[in-house]
Amino acid sequence: MELRTTTVRAAVALLAVQVLVAAGVPAVAEADAPPEGQVVLDLSAEPQEKDEQSAMFYSPHGHATLRVTAEGRAAGQVRVNGEVVPGAAAALARGRDVVVDVSELVEAGENTVEVRLVRGEAYVSVDFPELVDVDPADVGVDPAVLARIDAAVESRLGVEDTDRYTGAVALVAHRGQVVYEKAFGDAQTHDGADLLAEPRPATVDTIFDMASITKVEATTAAVMRLVDEGRLDLDSRLDEHLPEFGDEKGAITVRQLITHRSGLWEWQPTYLHGRNQEEVLEFLTDLDLRYETGSQRRYSDIGFMLLGVIVERVSGQPLHEYVREHVHEPLGMTDTSFLPEAGLRDRIAATSLGNSYEYTMIETGSPYPIVGDLSPAEFTDWRDYTLVGEVNDGNAWYGWEGVAGHAGLFSTARDLAIYGQTLVNGGGYGDARLVSETTLAQFLAPQYDGGQVLGFWSDRLSFAGLTGGYGHNGFTGTEFLFDPERELVVVLLTNRLHPDRGPGSITAVWQEVVRAAVEATEQ
Repeated sequence: MELRTTTVRAAVALLAVQVLVAAGVPAVAEADAPPEGQVVLDLSAEPQEKDEQSAMFYSPHGHATLRVTAEGRAAGQVRVNGEVVPGAAAALARGRDVVVDVSELVEAGENTVEVRLVRGEAYVSVDFPELVDVDPADVGVDPAVLARIDAAVESRLGVEDTDRYTGAVALVAHRGQVVYEKAFGDAQTHDGADLLAEPRPATVDTIFDMASITKVEATTAAVMRLVDEGRLDLDSRLDEHLPEFGDEKGAITVRQLITHRSGLWEWQPTYLHGRNQEEVLEFLTDLDLRYETGSQRRYSDIGFMLLGVIVERVSGQPLHEYVREHVHEPLGMTDTSFLPEAGLRDRIAATSLGNSYEYTMIETGSPYPIVGDLSPAEFTDWRDYTLVGEVNDGNAWYGWEGVAGHAGLFSTARDLAIYGQTLVNGGGYGDARLVSETTLAQFLAPQYDGGQVLGFWSDRLSFAGLTGGYGHNGFTGTEFLFDPERELVVVLLTNRLHPDRGPGSITAVWQEVVRAAVEATEQ
């Protein structure tokens, strides 16, 4: 078991702050890009006319970063909570951009930034809250309650038949503060059927196959951004984006796809019909609906496959490139990607030995009947080795070449928590805004069915008799919850398919993790 109290990024930032605070000023560093943030003041002072603006900003934990972006030489003063921000006036005078850690001037809760510009043009912005590492006891969170997470995760950890996973990482963030982050067990214990002489331990930086969390951490995020930019209409038809769907499926809307009311099949082994996007799409255009469109919610991988293609057609970029450029890199999710590089293999949790579970699904026609007279034995490319760094999902790997709207993303607990904090923040993190608060509210608003909003699952705390909570889970043993009202993010990542298990339930473990997180942070 490993406990991390400070990330490398946070440690470097903390060292810089300590050096500058010791000198009596907040930390200052040069910026190299125009700012975004929870507050952005656009100032312009004409001759004889000063520009004075102020705004409220929120810090859940008393940390904040302010940015001054000068448009040439200017003159003015910046204050936070009535105190002058050192370095800001000098930066304006020199026409330089600066980033200032103003945590020494900030309180947990609502704060005020005031700017008085007497000459020139400038932007002054305050970043969205970022995650910081803390000792839970220092912020009023009971470590004894959090210790129940240890007991819950360890209760099903191991290689015995009654165990559910060999490795796991759990993380809890409250009000932007990481109050719990631990790794358990091993990321890989077997190679094929053979027990490793030295199992590879899990760490808090272990990268996991996200499976269906891809649907929200990648595809829904991309759809949200395109909607926010006005490039995609939720009520547009499938055939507007994919004209090859010219039959009744063409009338399915993006909203119906993202809420699982399209009427499409839940699952089919698309790789028995095609080995790339073009061939799989040809199969899907010919595949009849299973249900009447809009009549009921039926969770569908195929619907999210098509959403991934819609993102590509609208954006003009491959899905993995679009989400890297417009979602993950701006938010600082540096360990999140499709098709992870081979050099990351030692950091990636193993999943199953090949795809024996999917083989059985096709062979038995359970839980979904298979369209056509098909046998898994006819497919000659079944993987027969332990999967590490290759997406476990057969459709994503064999049919979509590793990149699909329903599965294929790899990520860490910390990166997933950053995404969760972005959503808790109202759509931004640091100096990046993913979407507006209005668009995010639209995606989290009730739709047709209880428990399902746009992309995300809702009412995720109902098992505990509580309202609220959004998130998703994944077939490989991944779980994710965020709750804007409670300012809470909870992550549990496991490798439950390793070494070669079926998808044994981890629901009881997950629910106890969430209960402990809620109780510890609501005291």
